[in-house]
Amino acid sequence: MKSVTHIAPPNVEPVSLTEAKLHLRIDHSDEDSYIAGLIVAARRLAEKRTGRSFITQTWALTMDAFADPDVVELRRGPVQSVDHFRVYDADDTAETVAATAYRLDGEGAYPRLTRRGAASWPRPGRRASGIEIQYRAGFGDAPTDVPQDVRQAILTLVAHLYERREILSERRLYEAPPAFSALLAPYMAVRI
Repeated sequence: MKSVTHIAPPNVEPVSLTEAKLHLRIDHSDEDSYIAGLIVAARRLAEKRTGRSFITQTWALTMDAFADPDVVELRRGPVQSVDHFRVYDADDTAETVAATAYRLDGEGAYPRLTRRGAASWPRPGRRASGIEIQYRAGFGDAPTDVPQDVRQAILTLVAHLYERREILSERRLYEAPPAFSALLAPYMAVRI
């Protein structure tokens, strides 16, 4: 079994409150907290749709065993760095896998760790969650590190949600506008 856990959220959002208010053409502060909440919701939906992290945040991947003895696929890239790679024995004692034993290929749609040469990874001794990899993912620490079309997609969804405060209409659930999906399309991870 494999699971991914969000350990630490980003310190800032890809779009500021000021940018969102400018996009919405709002010059008062009456709804600042509401708009700030829309920014978070839009970013989270965009990240979910793309399978990526936009601003640096921390994730942990836990696995029962290695599915492939040479490669570990990570989620929510781009992956910037690995904080730790631990394998637990039957007594729940962690052995840290040295950074020299793997190579991080974090830039692609499917970030991964690959085993280097003759290096070996320890075999987990406990049956569940015997492998834990904590890593940092995102395009960078600042909003300007996030691609502009992703930022525009977030603004598009913020405007859409602001204009449609009720999630349900009389007959249907509101969906994200087509421009939102179109702007995110280049960042979608697609398996062939």
